[in-house]
Amino acid sequence: MAANVVREALHTFARPDVAVKIIARALHLAQEVQIPQGGNRLRVFVDHHLFAATRFVIDEPTAEALLLQLRPLLERIPTVEPEEPSAAAQAIDEATGVKGFEEANDELSGVLRTTDAAPVERTVLVATENHQLLQHLQERIEATFLWIEDIVALLDNVEMLYAPPVVIVDGQHATVQPTTLATMGEDLPDGTEIVLYAVDPMDEESARALVDDPDRWYSCAAQPEALEALVGQLLHL
Repeated sequence: MAANVVREALHTFARPDVAVKIIARALHLAQEVQIPQGGNRLRVFVDHHLFAATRFVIDEPTAEALLLQLRPLLERIPTVEPEEPSAAAQAIDEATGVKGFEEANDELSGVLRTTDAAPVERTVLVATENHQLLQHLQERIEATFLWIEDIVALLDNVEMLYAPPVVIVDGQHATVQPTTLATMGEDLPDGTEIVLYAVDPMDEESARALVDDPDRWYSCAAQPEALEALVGQLLHL
């Protein structure tokens, strides 16, 4: 019943394909293979992981509205999952087939899982106060770009990504300093690549000295076209 209630609530706020993305991201954040059936795990899943996933995929007001709708319903949920999903749950589950997910036909029947056919899209996180630079990249590169206003926002966004990101630090208008980023290396996914755009050579040298894998840190001159080319290369575009 817990899964039904969550999926039906999402169905009122999002299309089935969008709901699938939210559920998959929430499960990834929670490191769960299915929506918890009850108890504290369910409350944590809804209050933290489902909220964060909805905020990321749609927006924060929608995430807050979803929580308001779910909390009183979840208080009455038994811990046993029904054998047959509701119509809303079936509609969402059916949408998974075209979005790189499939229903497991084993003991985890009904659980959403990624398939080998699902493309893994890397996200580009841009730590800059220069929104013209961000717009330049968005207009010329077919990828997901997220503006990063500080180190906290960077770490929050990293937690919700499936693949290691590309992080651009704009040395001329930085919102995250290279040395700060270097000290947070353990909090970044393996495979994260850092682009130091127009960063002072002394600052770059100081940052590189703090990381275990400086080969994944790339220098780029203060030319938008050069940055565009480097990011495209890292994304294999």
